[in-house]
Amino acid sequence: MTSALRSSPLPMGATSSNRDRCTWPTFSLAMACVRRVRPAQSRVRGLDGARCPSLHATNGVQGYRYLVPIASIPRPLGIDIHRGTWHGAARAQHARRLRIRWKTAWRRHLAWLLDPRARAFPSGRGRCSEGGVETGLVHVHRRHSARMRRTSRAPSPRACSPPKASKPSTDAFGRAMPKQEVGATRFERGNQGRDVRIAIFDSGVDPSAHGLRFTSNGSVKVVDVIDCTGSGDVDTSQVVRLDAEGTLWSARGRALSVHPAWTNPSAEWHVGTKRMYELFTSSTVSRVKAKRKERWEHVHRDTWVHAKRALVEAKKSDAMAKEDVRKRVKELEARLHVLQEGAEKHVDLGPVLDVVCWHDGDHWRVALEIDDACERTDEEGKTKLKEFAPMADYHVEHDARQFTSLDACTYCIHVYDDGNVVSIVTDSSAHGTHVAGIAAAYHEDTPSMNGVAPAAEIVSCKIGDSRLQGMETGVGLTRAAIAAIHAKADLINMSYGEAAHTPNVGRFVDIAEELVWKHNITFVSSAGNEGPALTTVGAPGGTSTAILGVGAWVSADLAKVGHSVRELPPLLDRKDGGLQYTWSSRGPTTDGDVGVDISAPGGAIAPVPQWSLEKRMLMNGTSMSSPCCCGAIALLLSALKEEGVSASPARIKRVIQATAKALGEGAPDAVLSSGSGLIDIPAAFEYAMKEEKSEFCAKDAWFKVQVARADGGTPARGIYLRDPAVAFRENDFLVKVVPHVHEEADHLQHRIPLELKLEMKCKEPWVSFPDYLLLTHGGRSFSVRVDPTKLGEGLHYTEIQGFDPHTTGPVFKIPVTVTVPSIPMEGQGTRIQYSDVPMQAGLVERRFIAVPDGATRAEVTLKTGNNDTSRTYILHIADSKPGKRHTDTSKRHFLTLSPNDSKVFSHAVYPGTTLECTIAQFWGSLGDSSVELEVQFHSLQCSSKSVVIYGSSDMARVELRTPLLPQELKPDLKLQKLRIPLKPFSHTLEPTKGERDLLPQGKRIYFLLLEYKLKLDVAGKVTPTLPTINNYVYDGIFEAQMYMVFDTNKRLLAVGDIYPDPVKLTKGTYIIRLMLRHDNPELLEKYKDHVLICERELDEPIPLKCFSRAGNLVTDADELKSAKMFRGEHRSLFIAAPSKDKLPKDAAPGTSLVGKGTWTKLTHNGGTSTPDHCDLTYVVPVKPESEAEKESFDELEKKTLDQQLEESLQNATIKFVKEAKLETEEEKEQFLSHVTTMLDKYPENINILSSILNKLVEVGYFEDNWNKIITVCDSIIHSIDTDELAKYFGTKSTDEGAENTKKKKDMEEKKKALVDAHFQKAAAYMERDMHEEFEGSFSKLREWEDTEELKFCILHAKREILAENYGLAIKTLNKVIEMPDEPAKKELYQLRQECYEKLNWDHMVCQESSTILDRFPKNYPLF
Repeated sequence: MTSALRSSPLPMGATSSNRDRCTWPTFSLAMACVRRVRPAQSRVRGLDGARCPSLHATNGVQGYRYLVPIASIPRPLGIDIHRGTWHGAARAQHARRLRIRWKTAWRRHLAWLLDPRARAFPSGRGRCSEGGVETGLVHVHRRHSARMRRTSRAPSPRACSPPKASKPSTDAFGRAMPKQEVGATRFERGNQGRDVRIAIFDSGVDPSAHGLRFTSNGSVKVVDVIDCTGSGDVDTSQVVRLDAEGTLWSARGRALSVHPAWTNPSAEWHVGTKRMYELFTSSTVSRVKAKRKERWEHVHRDTWVHAKRALVEAKKSDAMAKEDVRKRVKELEARLHVLQEGAEKHVDLGPVLDVVCWHDGDHWRVALEIDDACERTDEEGKTKLKEFAPMADYHVEHDARQFTSLDACTYCIHVYDDGNVVSIVTDSSAHGTHVAGIAAAYHEDTPSMNGVAPAAEIVSCKIGDSRLQGMETGVGLTRAAIAAIHAKADLINMSYGEAAHTPNVGRFVDIAEELVWKHNITFVSSAGNEGPALTTVGAPGGTSTAILGVGAWVSADLAKVGHSVRELPPLLDRKDGGLQYTWSSRGPTTDGDVGVDISAPGGAIAPVPQWSLEKRMLMNGTSMSSPCCCGAIALLLSALKEEGVSASPARIKRVIQATAKALGEGAPDAVLSSGSGLIDIPAAFEYAMKEEKSEFCAKDAWFKVQVARADGGTPARGIYLRDPAVAFRENDFLVKVVPHVHEEADHLQHRIPLELKLEMKCKEPWVSFPDYLLLTHGGRSFSVRVDPTKLGEGLHYTEIQGFDPHTTGPVFKIPVTVTVPSIPMEGQGTRIQYSDVPMQAGLVERRFIAVPDGATRAEVTLKTGNNDTSRTYILHIADSKPGKRHTDTSKRHFLTLSPNDSKVFSHAVYPGTTLECTIAQFWGSLGDSSVELEVQFHSLQCSSKSVVIYGSSDMARVELRTPLLPQELKPDLKLQKLRIPLKPFSHTLEPTKGERDLLPQGKRIYFLLLEYKLKLDVAGKVTPTLPTINNYVYDGIFEAQMYMVFDTNKRLLAVGDIYPDPVKLTKGTYIIRLMLRHDNPELLEKYKDHVLICERELDEPIPLKCFSRAGNLVTDADELKSAKMFRGEHRSLFIAAPSKDKLPKDAAPGTSLVGKGTWTKLTHNGGTSTPDHCDLTYVVPVKPESEAEKESFDELEKKTLDQQLEESLQNATIKFVKEAKLETEEEKEQFLSHVTTMLDKYPENINILSSILNKLVEVGYFEDNWNKIITVCDSIIHSIDTDELAKYFGTKSTDEGAENTKKKKDMEEKKKALVDAHFQKAAAYMERDMHEEFEGSFSKLREWEDTEELKFCILHAKREILAENYGLAIKTLNKVIEMPDEPAKKELYQLRQECYEKLNWDHMVCQESSTILDRFPKNYPLF
């Protein structure tokens, strides 16, 4: 089960063992013909231009090899061929030309195969074996050697004959792929899962991975590979046509050459781009970056050496004047500085894929071009796209390839939305391939390493989003469900999940129920890796009725071979042959369901993707037990299909549970840990066949059990008495059982005849219920009484089961779980202790303690005895509260403790509940030991868990109480974040497009797109949050939620979803786009104005002071830092608001500061901050009127009416100029005529002249406008007394009076206007290449400002470029580009790239081109 928590880089509970390392050759390109070549020429280039293995047939007599056309090799040749093909008319013509050549080559090849004497290899490329030729040659089996194809197209893989059967292997490592534990090796029916299709909802499956290429009957193993998340989507909505020269221009303006044989009847080509690193896993990116960095640094060093040599020669030069030498040396030193800085700050953004998509009349085709080193161009300057063999949707031709030999990353293609979206499918981790291998891998050479159902087919549905480090998304889950229906899957395996607030509810649960009950797809999922405490099963596997939740069990063989333990724990030698993994999640759910339905081996050495550079590795977790169980069910389904027996999900679940091998040897937690037991397929098949022949009338029905307390409460699926209030009295329940059949079932044949005469049974006397129940389609209700009053302390579990006389297993079950807690006896007070608890590897000990009234925390101490060595333990402290995730109320500690060692932990508790303290010695930690557990309850109650301080009141009052024990009061209150509320500035509600978002029965999914603008005045880490809908995955109301953060250039900075992560942002403006999805547009409509809360972490937390008396807030005296509180004491505290100078400058009115406060701290070893805390909120008040605003109002009152009118007219003129819309030529002409009028009326009004100048520059430098710009600049310059200005700024004034402040403001405005005038005048002269005039204006500008600053740097850099000082120009541009406040303009990067081109630094040119593409995308990326 893969954890959704980002802190875990690997799937939850997964480990890896680096065993057999091997890189398997793949084939990216098809050969156009068969030709004779010398051995040295027998390799073709892959997509990256590197040499890769080709496919050979060898003539042993002459010593030549014949390149066999890959698309023509029959599939049974025993090798995975990822083929490119010719299409349309070109394909037919190619086939005709090929037939004669193919016959000749094939006959020679057959002669070589049939003549042992000819099997010599002059070039030493391989050696002969009985079955065929080894690595480097096609593995041709004798019984297929006479087969010939008369076409150049590859045959359908499903039509091929199976490969030759291999002898059973005695390989001991086969026991690391557990099959015999579930009865697969004993099951001789079902043809190894033939005719069964398994949809793998996971991180993606590599179809070229070892063991996942073919089934045991010769057909393709992975029949479809789909990226359901959208993380590999490429926007190809831009449509282009070939120009007059036959050139195709890519989405980013590159000239592409297409192959003349590519058929495109519409002549429309869809183009787009994608960064390859977005398709890779983090480990692949690291490996590729390291290799690319070596190559880049080699070129960069050579460039630096040439620049250094030029500098040395320049310093020795006698041919130039000293001043020229000085300038030349300065320029060359700048170049060296640029190169040095470039090496230090080099960022590899990775290769870019140019994507081209078109329809050839039959299928959508896709071609890819990797833009890596700017070198893949032909003599005409066009890229070599035409060398790529076009790909179709994977399900059409099963074409899978690798990008380059360096990354070894397998990818496939899908096209959606009529060519507007191309999905490049890669996996987001090795997890999915490993899972698929457990379920259905087939190894012809090593059958012992086969998966459980080697003949089953796989449909890969990627739900782990690569943008979120493999986290599942709602979009991925919904699309995967749709894909499973379209693919006609029989089974779904999902080894993903996490904790849920409420079991068996939510959008995805509704979808899962439709998959199972309506479409008859058996859904298998992992129960979770959050054990060993109770009620830790995760969603959806452990919490959903429709889904079969699987726990993880380890056998002796798996422990020895897979985990390589030095000796077996004693518990593994007991009669059931294994034990539940210590970390496997346990039931029941909070609503009483058992949680774990079945168990299977939870570890395996299985295949992994090629990018891992390994064939297989060890992983363990319920992620592994789920596919093991799923593969076993595939065997059962295959056998039942062969017998013509229906196999509904309800029947499958019932028969495997009825026949499972019981585990746990009758322990109270056995069923809650392992469900019905270990799945046993031979027994399940026998049971199903026997039941099929019986008169049982509900073979395919499922039974909904609903339990409600007689005295009220929330309906549940079982009985769970956990808390003291219900554990020490009788409890009455009303149970309703309703049988359900398929919604399309005939009333007369299935509903009316459904009548069950059930006998009710339960093994425990403390449960009362009716003995008999007549159950019909309408359902029945009955009462149940549970009397735990006579039960001893600890866990008690039983089931009420209904049995039909025509079948042996129970028809339905009602789980009953009771925990009777320990209550501290008289004299113990709030402390309880368990001494000398014996432990051994794999043993789990549970203790349940009633939380006293008033308690707020428990201090739990675990001590080890006088053990011989260190041991590894799990201390799991858990509470359970409805509506809360178990991860919110429990904490699991992994400890390695030495003899006589101890650890102490604090845990928040809730009065009136039962606290579970579970101790487990890790199953792999060998040897006996003993421990002591001590629990001490404490209390420091606060009157409010959420303290709000309103800025207008300046304080908040709280009351503290210590009802249990004396406590030391040490307030620690801090505000840590600024909350900024944002309202959307736009919203869009639309239906989605394409089949992948079309629910069954034609119901369309809608999406709501909200856009927010965030303006940051202070840099920091910002987290966008939606408090009402965050943290809900499987139990959420929306199908999906995702946000993206962009700068103003549309550059993507962060992606987040239900678990928002902080993103580091600099000062500036950002756009946040939020997407919500649901099939109900009315629900989405309600959220169109939803407020987004952005939380910025403060650089330094703001401490809050506490006082015992309100009066002390005024005097700021006697701050309370610590105090003793006696038992039962009540005390009032006053929390002061932070002083105004402590507030961050972006804390505007309406925002709030939030943080946490704690009231005491632990001082013993192992201690952490106490759970006794409160949430703090400070609401920022409205700012008072400033002195400047008061003075402005006073000045307005002093002006005459004529002065006020004139000022209003001037302000209106300025507003008109700023807001004028000049979109047409007519509007521009009218505006220029108004400019003449305004210049005549206000010849010396600097404010109006400046606004006119800004608008003219905005319009552009066309002829009439250029003249106006020069005129306005001259007007501004002449209207300002520069001598007075220079004199003012040349002297330092100490007068801070109102009159001097006013003069300072006036002078600063004049200086700004003067500088702008010189700047725009110089820029206008530069635009016209009037270099002499430019130098004059530029020199005037430099008198007032540093021209290397942000505003003037482009002009400064252009001046350096004119002087061929490219190094100095780059140095100036770098200075401005690296300024953190706002993203730099595109023109800066383009100028820098121009300089690199002038210097012939090609590697820097390519890097800059990649940077520009990254920082200035044309459009927002797809969600």
